[in-house]
Amino acid sequence: EGGILITGSHMSPERIGIIPMLGDGRYASASMTDSLEDRMGSAKTPCSCAQWDKVLPVDHSRGSGMAYLTSVARNVDVQSIFPRHFKVLLDPGNGTACLVAKQLFERLGCEVIMVNGTIKPVPDRKAEVRASTCTEAMSLVRTRGCDVGFCFDGDADRVLVITGKGTALSEDLVGALFASHFLGTGETCVTAVNASGLIEWACSKVGATVHY
Repeated sequence: EGGILITGSHMSPERIGIIPMLGDGRYASASMTDSLEDRMGSAKTPCSCAQWDKVLPVDHSRGSGMAYLTSVARNVDVQSIFPRHFKVLLDPGNGTACLVAKQLFERLGCEVIMVNGTIKPVPDRKAEVRASTCTEAMSLVRTRGCDVGFCFDGDADRVLVITGKGTALSEDLVGALFASHFLGTGETCVTAVNASGLIEWACSKVGATVHY
């Protein structure tokens, strides 16, 4: 009938987001979440609270991580990647990617160097993945001779890609690279209205159209 999504994305470490979801996968409406907040606030038995930085240890389900790794491996060209033995730097930012990132890239035959790879309530770097917050990773990619680097935010739904020269790529550039690789003549790229004009240029080069 529904579900609850827990997120710390875009928030300071002492806060957490609780997002109710409907049975069809949509976010609950504002009126529904307001009603839930009112009911929780007026509960006869108040909830007890723990200090935000003392909620440890956490029991991580091994089964879910393995299911995730298997799913990702099915959707990439493992046979093309594995023989090349890429040297990869990973910076999970002490977030959830610590649980799966290293295992995933090792499955793909990569040599992995980790930084900020232990889960912590307060990360050792800012959670936002920007060139300004991932300078350590950018430097290590270059000095350790890595082929590529990936930095993740706290809940691992955003990534910063770093070239072997230690240069961070913009989101728009990465999106354009994906479009150039996957799209062909007559196909359509769907993108958000705040995308840069680079996606238009990339699609025009391969004969694809853009739908905002």
